[in-house]
Amino acid sequence: MTQQDSPLSTVELDRLEKLLVSDVFHEEAMPLDMLQGLICAVASAPDLIPPSSWLPVALGDNPAYENAAQAQEILGLVMRFYSQTVLDLEDGAGITLYTFPDDDGEDDLAVWCEGYLEGVVLSEVDWEEHGDPEVVEELLFPFMLLPGRMR
Repeated sequence: MTQQDSPLSTVELDRLEKLLVSDVFHEEAMPLDMLQGLICAVASAPDLIPPSSWLPVALGDNPAYENAAQAQEILGLVMRFYSQTVLDLEDGAGITLYTFPDDDGEDDLAVWCEGYLEGVVLSEVDWEEHGDPEVVEELLFPFMLLPGRMR
Protein backbone atom coordinates (compact mmCIF):
# COMPACT_ATOMS: atom_id res chain seq x y z
CA MET A 1 0.00 0.00 0.00
CA THR A 2 1.48 3.32 -1.04
CA GLN A 3 1.02 6.50 0.96
CA GLN A 4 -1.49 7.67 -1.67
CA ASP A 5 -3.64 4.63 -0.85
CA SER A 6 -3.17 4.66 2.91
CA PRO A 7 -5.71 6.08 5.35
CA LEU A 8 -4.95 9.51 6.74
CA SER A 9 -3.10 9.55 10.02
CA THR A 10 -4.40 11.63 12.90
CA VAL A 11 -1.79 14.27 12.09
CA GLU A 12 -2.90 14.34 8.43
CA LEU A 13 -6.57 14.58 9.41
CA ASP A 14 -5.74 17.50 11.68
CA ARG A 15 -3.78 19.12 8.85
CA LEU A 16 -6.68 18.65 6.40
CA GLU A 17 -9.13 20.06 8.95
CA LYS A 18 -6.97 23.17 9.44
CA LEU A 19 -6.44 23.66 5.71
CA LEU A 20 -10.17 23.47 4.99
CA VAL A 21 -10.87 26.41 7.30
CA SER A 22 -7.81 28.40 6.22
CA ASP A 23 -7.68 31.54 4.11
CA VAL A 24 -6.91 29.39 1.06
CA PHE A 25 -10.63 28.83 0.58
CA HIS A 26 -12.14 32.22 1.45
CA GLU A 27 -14.56 30.40 3.80
CA GLU A 28 -15.99 28.45 0.83
CA ALA A 29 -14.59 25.01 1.67
CA MET A 30 -16.59 22.55 3.71
CA PRO A 31 -15.34 21.75 7.18
CA LEU A 32 -14.15 18.17 7.70
CA ASP A 33 -17.46 16.88 9.09
CA MET A 34 -19.49 18.31 6.21
CA LEU A 35 -16.92 16.99 3.73
CA GLN A 36 -17.29 13.50 5.13
CA GLY A 37 -21.08 13.71 4.78
CA LEU A 38 -20.69 14.83 1.16
CA ILE A 39 -18.29 11.99 0.41
CA CYS A 40 -20.65 9.44 1.96
CA ALA A 41 -23.47 10.63 -0.29
CA VAL A 42 -21.22 10.63 -3.36
CA ALA A 43 -20.11 7.07 -2.53
CA SER A 44 -23.67 5.83 -2.00
CA ALA A 45 -25.26 7.66 -4.95
CA PRO A 46 -27.12 5.63 -7.56
CA ASP A 47 -24.74 6.95 -10.23
CA LEU A 48 -21.06 7.79 -10.44
CA ILE A 49 -20.32 11.34 -9.28
CA PRO A 50 -16.81 12.21 -10.46
CA PRO A 51 -14.42 14.36 -8.43
CA SER A 52 -14.79 17.09 -11.07
CA SER A 53 -18.40 17.45 -9.85
CA TRP A 54 -17.96 17.21 -6.09
CA LEU A 55 -14.56 18.85 -5.51
CA PRO A 56 -15.81 22.38 -6.39
CA VAL A 57 -18.69 21.88 -3.95
CA ALA A 58 -16.30 20.67 -1.27
CA LEU A 59 -13.54 23.22 -1.78
CA GLY A 60 -15.28 26.18 -3.36
CA ASP A 61 -14.87 27.59 -6.83
CA ASN A 62 -11.72 29.64 -6.43
CA PRO A 63 -9.17 28.41 -3.89
CA ALA A 64 -6.19 30.71 -3.42
CA TYR A 65 -3.45 28.11 -3.20
CA GLU A 66 -0.11 29.63 -2.25
CA ASN A 67 1.66 27.45 -4.79
CA ALA A 68 1.37 24.18 -6.72
CA ALA A 69 2.81 22.20 -3.80
CA GLN A 70 0.04 23.41 -1.48
CA ALA A 71 -2.63 22.61 -4.07
CA GLN A 72 -1.16 19.13 -4.51
CA GLU A 73 -1.03 18.60 -0.74
CA ILE A 74 -4.65 19.62 -0.20
CA LEU A 75 -6.01 17.67 -3.15
CA GLY A 76 -3.95 14.66 -2.11
CA LEU A 77 -5.33 14.76 1.44
CA VAL A 78 -8.91 15.22 0.21
CA MET A 79 -8.65 12.35 -2.27
CA ARG A 80 -7.11 10.05 0.35
CA PHE A 81 -9.92 11.03 2.74
CA TYR A 82 -12.39 10.19 -0.04
CA SER A 83 -10.73 6.81 -0.71
CA GLN A 84 -10.57 5.98 2.99
CA THR A 85 -14.26 6.82 3.47
CA VAL A 86 -15.35 4.80 0.42
CA LEU A 87 -13.31 1.78 1.52
CA ASP A 88 -14.74 2.01 5.03
CA LEU A 89 -18.28 2.13 3.62
CA GLU A 90 -17.63 -0.81 1.30
CA ASP A 91 -16.17 -2.80 4.18
CA GLY A 92 -19.58 -2.76 5.86
CA ALA A 93 -18.14 -2.33 9.35
CA GLY A 94 -19.22 1.29 9.46
CA ILE A 95 -17.26 4.50 9.57
CA THR A 96 -16.06 6.80 12.27
CA LEU A 97 -18.16 9.93 11.96
CA TYR A 98 -16.23 13.13 12.19
CA THR A 99 -18.47 15.49 14.09
CA PHE A 100 -17.77 18.46 16.28
CA PRO A 101 -19.60 19.72 19.35
CA ASP A 102 -22.36 22.29 19.05
CA ASP A 103 -22.91 25.11 21.55
CA ASP A 104 -24.34 22.61 24.04
CA GLY A 105 -21.35 20.27 23.76
CA GLU A 106 -23.31 17.63 21.81
CA ASP A 107 -22.13 16.16 18.51
CA ASP A 108 -23.43 18.44 15.76
CA LEU A 109 -24.75 15.88 13.30
CA ALA A 110 -26.62 18.62 11.41
CA VAL A 111 -23.42 19.80 9.71
CA TRP A 112 -22.56 16.25 8.64
CA CYS A 113 -26.10 15.76 7.32
CA GLU A 114 -25.94 19.03 5.41
CA GLY A 115 -22.85 17.72 3.63
CA TYR A 116 -24.68 14.49 2.84
CA LEU A 117 -27.58 16.40 1.31
CA GLU A 118 -25.14 18.45 -0.79
CA GLY A 119 -23.90 15.15 -2.18
CA VAL A 120 -27.41 13.87 -2.85
CA VAL A 121 -28.22 16.81 -5.12
CA LEU A 122 -25.04 16.20 -7.16
CA SER A 123 -26.48 12.95 -8.48
CA GLU A 124 -27.83 13.21 -12.00
CA VAL A 125 -30.13 10.31 -11.20
CA ASP A 126 -33.10 10.72 -8.90
CA TRP A 127 -32.40 8.59 -5.83
CA GLU A 128 -36.08 7.70 -5.54
CA GLU A 129 -35.95 6.00 -8.96
CA HIS A 130 -33.54 3.41 -7.54
CA GLY A 131 -35.73 2.02 -4.85
CA ASP A 132 -39.16 2.34 -3.37
CA PRO A 133 -39.69 6.13 -3.33
CA GLU A 134 -41.33 5.99 0.10
CA VAL A 135 -38.41 4.03 1.55
CA VAL A 136 -35.84 6.38 0.01
CA GLU A 137 -37.76 9.38 1.34
CA GLU A 138 -37.95 7.76 4.77
CA LEU A 139 -34.22 7.03 4.75
CA LEU A 140 -33.33 10.60 3.75
CA PHE A 141 -35.77 12.17 6.23
CA PRO A 142 -33.31 12.30 9.19
CA PHE A 143 -30.70 13.94 6.96
CA MET A 144 -33.20 16.68 6.13
CA LEU A 145 -34.59 17.01 9.64
CA LEU A 146 -31.32 17.47 11.54
CA PRO A 147 -30.05 20.51 9.59
CA GLY A 148 -33.51 22.08 9.73
CA ARG A 149 -34.55 21.58 6.13
CA MET A 150 -37.88 20.23 7.35
CA ARG A 151 -39.96 21.91 9.95
